[in-house]
Amino acid sequence: MAYGLGGIHGHGYAWIVWKKPEGEDNMGLITEDALEAWMDYSIDDMLQTYRYIGSVLDDAWQEEILTYDFGDGTTWSLDAIGAIIRGKKVMYDALYMFGDESDKELARLTFERTAKLFETVIELIKPWGLPNQIEFTPEGAVAASVEVNLYDWYQFLNHIGGGFSFDREREGTSQFINRYREDLRPIFPKIYDEALLGALEYHLNEQNRLVASLSYDDGTVLDERLTVSTLGMFITVAGNIYTAGDAFARADTWDYVSQKAADRSRFLYDIKFDHIELLEGLLQF
Repeated sequence: MAYGLGGIHGHGYAWIVWKKPEGEDNMGLITEDALEAWMDYSIDDMLQTYRYIGSVLDDAWQEEILTYDFGDGTTWSLDAIGAIIRGKKVMYDALYMFGDESDKELARLTFERTAKLFETVIELIKPWGLPNQIEFTPEGAVAASVEVNLYDWYQFLNHIGGGFSFDREREGTSQFINRYREDLRPIFPKIYDEALLGALEYHLNEQNRLVASLSYDDGTVLDERLTVSTLGMFITVAGNIYTAGDAFARADTWDYVSQKAADRSRFLYDIKFDHIELLEGLLQF
């Protein structure tokens, strides 16, 4: 369910960006019939799908531990947690934007449970990341693994802050965070700053190359090998979240920010481009 819901994120978002005001001069230029023919499903098809998913999610929700149990327990992989948060974002916005009053109620419920799941998980964040397995209990979420898999950690961050993700509130959409959970707003930049600062401090070896995994207990390196997936996900998430907080700045502002912020940002840029060059060097055509 988690991976499937995350996987259809783009399908729901195609209709959202078609309808929201920011899409008026691009996706909004397509007629509804044309987009339906291209997507091979209609607005009604999308709503019916999300309504059915909503009933399955409702049956699986465990309020006492603030997560879902689909029959295989309440220990979740971190990448699955990120996937369901991302997928539910589009789900509740689509229901809110295109549905009737009962759909809007389902949208609000879906959002509220997404927020609870998110809040429970982020309590476990350490400077070097989150464990790749998390168990949900009546006392809260606990680490179910001693390993921080950096690919999973970067992917989780991207599910929260990359593209049309959990933290994105746009005109014409539900804007549930802005309307009902404004207290969540300052949490996002704090997470992003600490995540990238942690990456620069803990995720690099002596050659300033990313590693694959760390100990969740103390941040020491468990696997120094660099995988292509980790490299690619770091480049993606760093590009998406680095200006969301205060620790880093865009290159065109380095003359106007503190020297420390400029130096830190320059180092992050160097790491990103060094890894892009490394990836390009591996490509064969």
